[in-house]
Amino acid sequence: MDSSNGKVSPSVALTPEMVPSNGTTLTPEIGSSNQTGATSAFQVPKMDCFNRMVLSHWDAFSGAIEDEVSGLEPIRADGSNLNLATLVAIARYRRKISLSEGAIGKMKKSAEALQKRIQNGESIYGVNTGFGGSADVRPKNVSEVSASLFRMLHYGVISGPLDSRHVEELATNDSVSDIESRESTAAKLARLAIPLSDPVCSTTMPESWVRGAMAIRANTLAKGASAIRPVIVQSLFDLLNKEIIPAVPLRGSISASGDLSPLSYIGGALEGKPAIQVYVDFDRKRVSADKALLQADISPAVFQPKEGLSLVN
Repeated sequence: MDSSNGKVSPSVALTPEMVPSNGTTLTPEIGSSNQTGATSAFQVPKMDCFNRMVLSHWDAFSGAIEDEVSGLEPIRADGSNLNLATLVAIARYRRKISLSEGAIGKMKKSAEALQKRIQNGESIYGVNTGFGGSADVRPKNVSEVSASLFRMLHYGVISGPLDSRHVEELATNDSVSDIESRESTAAKLARLAIPLSDPVCSTTMPESWVRGAMAIRANTLAKGASAIRPVIVQSLFDLLNKEIIPAVPLRGSISASGDLSPLSYIGGALEGKPAIQVYVDFDRKRVSADKALLQADISPAVFQPKEGLSLVN
């Protein structure tokens, strides 16, 4: 300590190694010690690397949003260029996405290679066999395996919306003569406005979750290692770009070998199954998948061998 002014002065000299290369200002910290036990008045901020990472993601995210607003080309997914920033832009801010030419070429080669193996008479699990305990079963029509897989996995529970007429009847029911009982009924109905109490919102995933899952799965398939045709992945992107988002049950995944049940609802939407509900239009109303695809001029997917398994697993 300098006795003349009562201030703490550095007991060690600053070296070039102690100064950050990115221009970050050194922060005084009284009483800090270096490895030798000497007291130093300076310390390099510990969060510097983290801050740089956050800022890099923010810059990428801002750029993706600006590109969307400017009407530039959609993101060209190739299986490796989807990062956290672009995923958020797609899932929450409706950034457009499409397949790159390179990804299309790789996917075609992969699908053709699988077809050759099937034609050569090879038995391939999940392609021309059953699943799990039925692996020794050989289906007569291998093209039906994917559709059967989706049907087996559609076991989630989704509640229907509360009929507004029913709400009105409950609120004005003449048989409820007691004022206190009426107020209790009104309070219960009011709680339905809370998202977690709404019968639909409480049993289905938020749209942003589903959009993110669709983008991640499609980008993974774009690597060209799953023997799935480009037309299937592009159909996934068409659903995203045209705001047709499946209603996926919040509960139902067995969390093994991928989220099988939730992803099967996305596959069912691609097939245009009447039993699968999707969100459409500006008011995000729910309609059946077949009607949504027809309205958006999207052809229902007809899955070839292994394509259903690739989508959910």
